[in-house]
Amino acid sequence: LLDRKSAQDWFSNTKFFEYLTLPAAFSSISGAHYCSMGPVHAIQEVLRSHHVDDSPELFFALGGDIEQWNPDDVHFRSQLLRWVLTDRYRIWLGVPELDSLSDDLMRSLSSLQSMGVNLASIPANWNTESNEANCIVQIKTGEDCHSLHSLSLTASVPGDTWLATNPGDTWARTKDLAWLDPQPLDSVGVTETRDGTTVVEIKQELDGSLAELPTRIHDVIRSKAPQLMDVLEKEKPIAIRYSDRYLKSPWSALMLGEFINAFSSPDLKAISIETMAPHRQANQRKASVLIEEDWTAAAAQKHVIEQWIYDNTSVEPTVKLHSQFANIQHGRIMQLEFASGVMSTIRFDQGVGYWQPRAVHRDHLKYNFATKPEHQPAALAKFKERAICSARALWATYLAISVD
Repeated sequence: LLDRKSAQDWFSNTKFFEYLTLPAAFSSISGAHYCSMGPVHAIQEVLRSHHVDDSPELFFALGGDIEQWNPDDVHFRSQLLRWVLTDRYRIWLGVPELDSLSDDLMRSLSSLQSMGVNLASIPANWNTESNEANCIVQIKTGEDCHSLHSLSLTASVPGDTWLATNPGDTWARTKDLAWLDPQPLDSVGVTETRDGTTVVEIKQELDGSLAELPTRIHDVIRSKAPQLMDVLEKEKPIAIRYSDRYLKSPWSALMLGEFINAFSSPDLKAISIETMAPHRQANQRKASVLIEEDWTAAAAQKHVIEQWIYDNTSVEPTVKLHSQFANIQHGRIMQLEFASGVMSTIRFDQGVGYWQPRAVHRDHLKYNFATKPEHQPAALAKFKERAICSARALWATYLAISVD
């Protein structure tokens, strides 16, 4: 049985409750109290308890280092679009001055806009690095407004850290802060009037056996981008260039290999690939065990990508790994160069990460990252024989294909 007096003495002697006191940085926030389970749990808790007639609205202030923004991240987009398309909530993304955003980021935000996500300007001093605590989320249900504050801006960066918690951060919540009442921005779409550009919508057209993906890619191009197929029927690319910040897993290397195979031929002489090196040290994260998880060693990432592409094309690729986001563009772009001087550009809105691996047994999705890099391409080849790729979400991805 619980000895209440002993328990009370223990709490008192250990000063346990002092550890539950909010840091001083939250002292200026009226009504703030500890958000123990993090933002995602708090959001779900509010949404579960709202009245059916409340018509919830959610406002997310995007911030942090814009160079690290990845609004095309599958998990970021999936959560937003699930709220918009499935739950029918009104979703707002607060963004800084549009002049500070690249064309690639504007295209990504425009894509979200087209699917029902609202964009609004963030007040100048809403969230800054100089603030001690920042309001990352507001949830409006009826007359109530729940605000979630964080000591860090990391969780406001669209991408794989969005709404994430980490040991060095603290979250607080309050109902005393007024709803921002965001006002919608006009369409932020980047105007492109170049002749020969076709936007191709893809949902499940490329789903199926990984080994047969190049054939399905050709079928899509033939039916939806005939201007590129006309060129491919006359000549084949002599060089292929691909840039993608997030080409960091064996699965993404497999998928890229099949896209390159779709355009490979004896005429192909050069392949260049640019991506980011792993930005987390191995001791800062759990060990990777699945094929769609990231390498933690840049040397292994580079070697396996180089060898895998060579094994498929007999062309030694140039693979460049960047350590700074600023040194590589936001967009995922493949360029096909032809001997005649024709250049075709394929712009992926979500990259090869839009597709996920499927297998009969979950164990087949495991990948031994501890294997020496020179032996990993053989594991990829074995995986390719039995793997299926499928769209990660019910909503479409888009390819913008141009021929110059």
